[in-house]
Amino acid sequence: MHGLMAMSPAQSTKPAADFPDSVESAAIDTLRRAVTFMIGTDTAHDLTQRQLGTLLLVACTPGPHTIRGIAARLDLLKPAVTRAVDVLEAEGLVERKPDPADRRSVLVVPTPAARRFVSAIGGAMQAD
Repeated sequence: MHGLMAMSPAQSTKPAADFPDSVESAAIDTLRRAVTFMIGTDTAHDLTQRQLGTLLLVACTPGPHTIRGIAARLDLLKPAVTRAVDVLEAEGLVERKPDPADRRSVLVVPTPAARRFVSAIGGAMQAD
């Protein structure tokens, strides 16, 4: 690697996201509670934290969402997001659609099943 060491996204020297600490903390807490909900229930979707984070971003924030944009928002590498989207697509939770503004790009959009899944997570977390 010509003298350069590979670094994980967590070790990256990139500046932190432009979110206040309280918003970032709330997002992390929500993700933890969602993962805890999924572990404690009999869900048809066995997602990793990265896949769940990708799904929550796509389903809960205004689009359009591209692989590049998701990677930037989650501070992940594009191949990692591509793999997460591959799994979410196989689970029927997202679809790839052509980007009408750029034929070289695709948009990642949530399916109705994703919206139901995210809604169920939210409902279960509110019940706690």
